[in-house]
Amino acid sequence: MQTYAQYAWIFAAGITLRCLLAGFGIWQDTASPVKYTDIDYSVFTDAARLVAAGSSPFARATYRYTPLLAWLLVVVNGKLLFGVCDLLTAVFIAKINLHKHRNPNEASINVIFEAFLWILNPFVAVISTRGNAESIIAVLVLATVYFLINRNISFAAVTFGLAVHLKVYAIIYALPFWLFIDCKNFLIENSKKTQSNVAKPQNRSQNQKLPINNGINQDLLSGLIAFIPQLGVSTFIGAKAATHGDIYFALFAQTFSFVMLNKVVTSQYFMWLSGY
Repeated sequence: MQTYAQYAWIFAAGITLRCLLAGFGIWQDTASPVKYTDIDYSVFTDAARLVAAGSSPFARATYRYTPLLAWLLVVVNGKLLFGVCDLLTAVFIAKINLHKHRNPNEASINVIFEAFLWILNPFVAVISTRGNAESIIAVLVLATVYFLINRNISFAAVTFGLAVHLKVYAIIYALPFWLFIDCKNFLIENSKKTQSNVAKPQNRSQNQKLPINNGINQDLLSGLIAFIPQLGVSTFIGAKAATHGDIYFALFAQTFSFVMLNKVVTSQYFMWLSGY
């Protein structure tokens, strides 16, 4: 009972913090030329009005998100949705920690501490109350982790699919998730395949050349070349940790390397890290 009371206190404090920030945001938006609300939130709400009127959300300039997000904001207030997802992220953090620790006392301490770090983190609360949608991605990815560690693959597939649909960056977690599900069989089969390829000579002619499209846009090509080290490093780190069964560290390390090597860094990127 004491533990549940502590959870309730933390969540009540988190809700209060978000309500205060939302109220402050309303005041600052009306009283100051420097707006509290994220510029992307106006893009979301404009797109929601367009789909409600039977138009395309992409008729709104700079809307580059899934139409699903626009439809969600037709039926629910965006900031409320993001705030609820923010709090649900803490719920999944608590559930994952309960699963990690077999000692009830140790689990209780860690669950409370981890929930405290997320719910009362002003950085996380500000991002959500400004109208940023990153909390939806955070809760979907952590829900995927929770379902995977409980071997509920069907629900994990649904939540991960939604995460990727909402923001394609989440696809980087596909390999760690797959390796976590069946890393032993992967290592065995990969070893067999490697030995087989070494034993068999390749039939490709030395004069055979891959077709090259000379019309490739040079900017696109240079962008892809710059992206290769970022993707390679984050994939290697995530796969290495996942094959050892540590999916939590795999996701953190992969996200950390992906963010650090990205050409552009914004504040919400660090929200991706906070949940792990």
